[in-house]
Amino acid sequence: MVTVYKSKIDWWLLGLVIAVLILPCCIVIIYNNEWEIVPFLILLPLAAFILYLFLNTRYTVSSSELKISCGFIKYKPIEIKAIRKIEETYNPISSPATSIDRLEVWHSGYESILISPLQKDAFIAHLQELNPSIVFAPRSKK
Repeated sequence: MVTVYKSKIDWWLLGLVIAVLILPCCIVIIYNNEWEIVPFLILLPLAAFILYLFLNTRYTVSSSELKISCGFIKYKPIEIKAIRKIEETYNPISSPATSIDRLEVWHSGYESILISPLQKDAFIAHLQELNPSIVFAPRSKK
């Protein structure tokens, strides 16, 4: 059975990214006192593309693989039997995760990837059901 887990979205993060793209357009309008279409023609499609990526980030779990997709970008599938550990993290490094509340999935030696499934507990339980040797390390509370 294949289960698709959508990515959790930090709407403030999406807003921040889009604001950073739209802000230059607003500055051009304010300082030129006229409507400049060129910045909008460049930055609005970029903002729409980022929105598309945010809304279409998914993690698909089959009986043998974890497939990660971010819009049309498909990552190399991870064999579930190769997953050693899952850790909770707030690591903000670029990854196929649309939230800062992330899981770091360690697999194949020292490789890892950061993801942010909306249903984190169900996602972890599903992977541990398929591979009972996966160790889950919750975030330490300080």
